[in-house]
Amino acid sequence: MFDHPGKKVQTLAFVLSVLLGGAALVIGVLLAGTDVLISVGVILGGVLVAYVAGLLLYALGSLVDNSQEIRASLFRLENGDFEPEEPATPAVRPEKPERVGRRFSSDEGEKTWQCDCGAVNPNRIKSCSCGRSLDEVVANRLGQQEE
Repeated sequence: MFDHPGKKVQTLAFVLSVLLGGAALVIGVLLAGTDVLISVGVILGGVLVAYVAGLLLYALGSLVDNSQEIRASLFRLENGDFEPEEPATPAVRPEKPERVGRRFSSDEGEKTWQCDCGAVNPNRIKSCSCGRSLDEVVANRLGQQEE
């Protein structure tokens, strides 16, 4: 009885909305002899109320299903039985550029240079984000080599 309560609530929501909609239709038809406007109002209002009630109950059933799945996943995670699913598309990591001295060369053929702060910049950019220019870095390294 208590297995899969979310699915049972969803089924109950469907059955209840059909029964309420049918009852509204029957009552509307019975009232058609007295006043047509009231009859149409009862039919439309009853069907709308049945739809909204069914939708809310179905959402509750879906919420129960989702919370049970989350609970089961957390239980497996705590017990070490959790195996994450493989991603649909594997992440592609860009290959690290090949280091050539203090200059770098990427697979695309673009030359890069490394600032004293550690940032790697393409040759087309002549200043680093830290404010040093390529000329300052080269002059600084030439001065260090002479010492």
